[in-house]
Amino acid sequence: MARARFVEDLVAERAAHGVDQYVVLGAGLDSFAQRRPEAAADMRVFEIDQPATQAWKRRRLAELGHPTADAAHDGPPEGPHLVPVDFEASEDWWERLADAGFDRTRPAVVACTGVTLYLTEEATTATLRRLARLPPARRSR
Repeated sequence: MARARFVEDLVAERAAHGVDQYVVLGAGLDSFAQRRPEAAADMRVFEIDQPATQAWKRRRLAELGHPTADAAHDGPPEGPHLVPVDFEASEDWWERLADAGFDRTRPAVVACTGVTLYLTEEATTATLRRLARLPPARRSR
């Protein structure tokens, strides 16, 4: 619980400085967008996880009346973008994220607090290298 609070406070702080993209790697059943709709309203939230987990979550959110974003939708975010990816497979999660509407030219908060335990060292290293290419958020003075 403290870990989620720390990350979510960081997301809110960065959002106050103009960062409007939040990526959760290995999102599982993360519920940030549902629990903190006021914080998620002005952000594009991208949740990446295994295809089966994402499919189940999409169905369950629909049953509960929570929207998920449609990659083809050009309006304001209506819910999290659920991005099914297997980090260990040959799928290119970076491309799948971009296909879901993520803008790699803009800063983002990226959380990977629960996924690296399940990945090989090579997959973790490759993921961190890609994330290191994201532009930094501008610091306010």
